[in-house]
Amino acid sequence: MWQDPASLADRVLQAIDNREGITSPAACRFLGQTGEAPEGWIAAADPVYLEPRLDHLCLHSLSGAMRDGELSQLVEHLQDSLGDAAEFLSVGACGYVKVAEMPVSRYDPDALHGYVPDRFLAEGEGVEVTRRLQSEIEMALHDHPVNLRRQADRLQPVNALWLWGGGALTAPSQTGLPALFANDPLLRGFWSASGASASGWSESLPAVFEQVGVAVVPEDDGLGVEDRLDAIRTAFAKGRARAVRLVTRDGFCLTLSRRDRWKLWRREIDLNGGRT
Repeated sequence: MWQDPASLADRVLQAIDNREGITSPAACRFLGQTGEAPEGWIAAADPVYLEPRLDHLCLHSLSGAMRDGELSQLVEHLQDSLGDAAEFLSVGACGYVKVAEMPVSRYDPDALHGYVPDRFLAEGEGVEVTRRLQSEIEMALHDHPVNLRRQADRLQPVNALWLWGGGALTAPSQTGLPALFANDPLLRGFWSASGASASGWSESLPAVFEQVGVAVVPEDDGLGVEDRLDAIRTAFAKGRARAVRLVTRDGFCLTLSRRDRWKLWRREIDLNGGRT
């Protein structure tokens, strides 16, 4: 059965049984990165490589593979070339476009990495405006010095920007979100826009678990699954944790309450799927 690709935000919201979703991901991410709410409608415009294959394209997300300054140079060039049609800007490794509201994809390119992008493109009334802007972006990026250097270094060029998650921030519409411990700017911006508690990922895992909440493990925390489970067990044993929801970018999701302590650790768990 076909299932939509899930982003980190999707997995976190699923872990806390939130079915409303994030209506303006780009605006929330911008808020999470800058601490300021964007004015008006904004969409994410993130760097991707659309790899031509025999009979289709394959999408490669490049947000985590850009060298310092590369995206800002590309965005500056797009603003010089296409500034009459849209406003382009970058924050770190993330790109944005401000324009009159238009259809864009609802899918995060990180979730689409390795996919054929056709079924995830923007749809709806006015989509021809989106397609025209995307074509102009691709033409403007072709043979840009940044891409020529990347190709010379055997790196994938940025031959497109993936436009997605468009919307404007409105008054908070969701309440009752648990405390968040994460470094991800989209999640932190969404929590902030909803008036909920959001903190960075703590280096001390037991300290994270002192509240009932959801913790999102960063990719570079250096800990394996066993280390995370040990930290949870320690928090339970010291009486500091009542409930834990642990989510990682690679799809690992664990939801436990204190009463599960002995149920989980009564026998040693083989993380490959069995018990010993």
